[in-house]
Amino acid sequence: MKLSVLVLFLFLPFSFCLAQTSTIVSVNEKVNFVRPEDFGANAFDDKDDSPAINQAVAYAMRTEGITAINFGGGKYIIGSDINANYKGKGNLVRKGILFNGSNSTIFLKGGRFNILTDIVSQQDTKFSFKNFYFYTDNVSRPDGIYVEGACFVDISDCIFERCAVGIWIKSSGMNNINNCKFWGCMTGVRTYRVRDTYIDKCHAYACDYGFYFEGVNDSGSDGNITLSNSVANACNQSNITFNKVYAPVITGVTAEQCKNNLKVISTQFGTLANSFFGPAPNSDYGMEFVQNGMSNDFWTISNINTQDRIKFDGLRSSTITGLSGKLVRNTRQNHAFLFSNSAFLTLSGVNVREIDTQYSMLFETSTEYITVGQFHLDKPVMLRGQTYSIKNGFIKGGIKTDSGKYGKLMNLEFTDDSIWKSVVVRNGLIMYF
Repeated sequence: MKLSVLVLFLFLPFSFCLAQTSTIVSVNEKVNFVRPEDFGANAFDDKDDSPAINQAVAYAMRTEGITAINFGGGKYIIGSDINANYKGKGNLVRKGILFNGSNSTIFLKGGRFNILTDIVSQQDTKFSFKNFYFYTDNVSRPDGIYVEGACFVDISDCIFERCAVGIWIKSSGMNNINNCKFWGCMTGVRTYRVRDTYIDKCHAYACDYGFYFEGVNDSGSDGNITLSNSVANACNQSNITFNKVYAPVITGVTAEQCKNNLKVISTQFGTLANSFFGPAPNSDYGMEFVQNGMSNDFWTISNINTQDRIKFDGLRSSTITGLSGKLVRNTRQNHAFLFSNSAFLTLSGVNVREIDTQYSMLFETSTEYITVGQFHLDKPVMLRGQTYSIKNGFIKGGIKTDSGKYGKLMNLEFTDDSIWKSVVVRNGLIMYF
């Protein structure tokens, strides 16, 4: 009898042993993961799995050799926060873990996943999330994943549906978000004072805010956020927003069907390239640079196509190469591209075609030292500022001023497409050839 009991004990499943003991010891040195089921979770019932998952997290964080928590498919119910928390732990040696979803569903009934460390530089935690589907019932509506202080966090191949914020990262750096989808969230991805972080191949649809990046224009704490090869459309407030972020990179992006496809606020040393911005229904501007306390300085903008109007406010010491507007049907304003409070700009390769607005470009009185070359514009250009050099291009309808006169600091030389004659204006005099 004693022998049979001993044999039975030896063949008990490893998961049963883990769930039944408070002090857990790995019986197999080759095993480098645990499962929520090892601590009592059940992905196929209606009970809260938060306690079991928290136990798995705590065990993985303190146990040498355990590098992952493997979720086994099915639906896990999260009734309270899941915490990987190193806050207030002093100089404790930290280790990260992989949350391996294996296409598991996470029902966020009342909690979120938290990755927390003290906000000091280089908290070497290396946490990763892969292959999860997060969703809520629109009642409590928590966030999906919240990261504070931790660096080197990777989140890939996840879906976030109707979360408050799908991924919310604060005071962190050197993170990656790759191939994630956000549907119906209040905000898809939100960051605050985050640097050296990359968002690639992501899609935000029907959120209030698709991608929202915020800082204080401090190169030491919130610089070098890259949004690339991503899509944002049909969001209610803004598809993409950069607010006081230092040296962002926006490339290979498509944004459309939102009243603000792209909004840039007091952001400096930015790069915007190879992107398309579609229609912006019921909006004054589909794409907008705005100054709020400080200007948008030192931008490099290239190869941009738009089907709605653009406002450049407070854009200074910047270069625009390859800006095309076609089929701009927005009649709320009388121009396709507006420049205000801007100076020291160089524009080349600007094309505006098949538009319904009165002017192709309007330069307000607050603009100066503008150089435009190699352009083709289907509507006139309105100049209200001073110190322009406009040469080597075609303007259908010519250049207009409110007074009909031209300033002495203007150097204008172009071909008027409406009469196919060379028009030269220098020192306030206009000559036709």
